[in-house]
Amino acid sequence: MAHTGGGQWGSGLGPEYIAPREVVERIGKNLIKYEPDTKYEYTTSGYNLLGAAIEEVSGKSFDDYLRENIFRPLEMNDTRMNSERELIPNRVRTYERVDGRIKPAPFVDVSTRFGGGGLIGTIPDLLKWARGVDAGKILSPASLDLMYTHHALKNGRYAALDYVLGWWYLALNGQWSPWHGGAQIGTSTMLGGFHMNLTRGYIMLAVYTDQILNRCEPTMHS
Repeated sequence: MAHTGGGQWGSGLGPEYIAPREVVERIGKNLIKYEPDTKYEYTTSGYNLLGAAIEEVSGKSFDDYLRENIFRPLEMNDTRMNSERELIPNRVRTYERVDGRIKPAPFVDVSTRFGGGGLIGTIPDLLKWARGVDAGKILSPASLDLMYTHHALKNGRYAALDYVLGWWYLALNGQWSPWHGGAQIGTSTMLGGFHMNLTRGYIMLAVYTDQILNRCEPTMHS
């Protein structure tokens, strides 16, 4: 996922459920801004188009495909597509600050971000995913190498020095460290990998933050 598809957007976000096909139709109403593979521009709509492509090729819903190929193999038992119409154990409420007071955040249905923000899960499951991917449990060695390789545009230049396929790349202590973050109304999450030193090795760090309450809960695994 190099984000060089032309900069289309238009997924939207609101209180109503929107089916994946409708999300694609929304995006399709917006013109491609530039020739694909000539410029980098990060968009959530790009992830949605990728999710729709997976459904089309596999013949399965995005939820079923993820469950069969990622969640079950990695024993991510508390991760699934979010649904406001189903009871999900231990689902938490989100909040925002209004006029100096903490109040429940407005209701949104994240179905319009099914491919780029439509999951609900836990920090332990997120770490299972990170460790499982790096251990080659769901990707081949060639795919794993490609994921950490800078994408070249048609002119031969890198699309972005600080972004590869689905990861931001952070220079830290002379090492390239992959990380990515995401946010919905009231919460945000960051996952990163860091080379500490030769004796301590490599760690994955997942952080859940409630930006409204200024609270941070980090979890690490080596």
